[in-house]
Amino acid sequence: MDFKKNNNGVILITVLLLSVILVILIPVLTLIIRQEGRLTVKSTRASKAFHLAEAGADRGLWKIKENLDRWNSLLTGPIAGYNNDVTYTDVEGGTYKIKLSSSSNAEQRIITSTGRDSSSNEVRCVEIVVSRTTITSSVSAPTISFGGSSDVQWGPVASVGDLTMSTAYPRKMARGQIVGFDTSSVEPNDDIDGSGYWSWKSYYAVPDPPVIDVNYYHDAANVHEAGDYTPNVDVLPASADLIYYVHGNCTLQGDHLKGVLVVMGNLTMKGNGPRSYAVNIPAHALDQYQKCAGYPDPASMLGHPGPPTVITYSPTKIAFNGLIYVNGNFSATGTPTIYGCLIVNGSCGGTGNLSIFYNDDISATARTSSTSMTTVSWKEKPGRW
Repeated sequence: MDFKKNNNGVILITVLLLSVILVILIPVLTLIIRQEGRLTVKSTRASKAFHLAEAGADRGLWKIKENLDRWNSLLTGPIAGYNNDVTYTDVEGGTYKIKLSSSSNAEQRIITSTGRDSSSNEVRCVEIVVSRTTITSSVSAPTISFGGSSDVQWGPVASVGDLTMSTAYPRKMARGQIVGFDTSSVEPNDDIDGSGYWSWKSYYAVPDPPVIDVNYYHDAANVHEAGDYTPNVDVLPASADLIYYVHGNCTLQGDHLKGVLVVMGNLTMKGNGPRSYAVNIPAHALDQYQKCAGYPDPASMLGHPGPPTVITYSPTKIAFNGLIYVNGNFSATGTPTIYGCLIVNGSCGGTGNLSIFYNDDISATARTSSTSMTTVSWKEKPGRW
């Protein structure tokens, strides 16, 4: 037998088989490479369109954060340039459109942005639902020190520095130390016993204080005081809200005012307020109270209850009903009551029996220099140009 001839035959057959395989595989590989190239290009263009949509969403968010008028105007109609009526070309590689609209929830707005890649008309769309947050605390100041039997109800106390307050409620939020309350047994940002009620939050939960639009209140004020102000008035609860703008210091003693009080100096509250009347309790008032050993259920605590079983409560000795902004320092003696919100740019404290009952409606009406937003939902949705 001629093994050499047989080997040559095997080699020839092998070469032929490999040739056939290569003839079949090369076009397939070429097709795969081309398809991967097209998919890569398509993915790149889709990614570009997506980034264009995100750029539009950022622009839309910036627009409704400009001021309260922008936010409120969406309840009655669209904003020009933000109703899919303008094609923006300021981002390289494509275009985008923006639609701002209201939601079924009056405290939310919808930002819809559609991006289109210029090279292939690839389209992507994102929808973001945001809520407006302005004044979320009953008291907000750089440092807070309440002595005596100061009493804060229905809303948290927030300090970007230290906070001194010995009562177990409401929630306390401080970027510095919380003095006068034992937090050694709980972890930051946790509730006390797993029941859903808590007493304090750590520094990373403390929002920046709202920036009140003092220029707006200056121009809109019903009462202007060029220097110090001691009003000595009693405005009935049913009277229209007034805006008080005080360029100097202000002292409230035996007064009852309603509306907005802006004090560019210091504010001192003395004595008692003259009024008592029923006010609405915020829907989330119960979130502010402990529910642990040694403390009763918040719903049974006089003056501390909230919906659904109790809708209104009548605080006593009300001295002010509304929003107070103090550019300087705030101090209180006696037993006055504030129904609303207190924002202090300097130190905030008191040695008397000050009571503050939080009114969450203030958040919807307060004029701030900018509007803070919280994202409720974010999703990508089918896009059409």
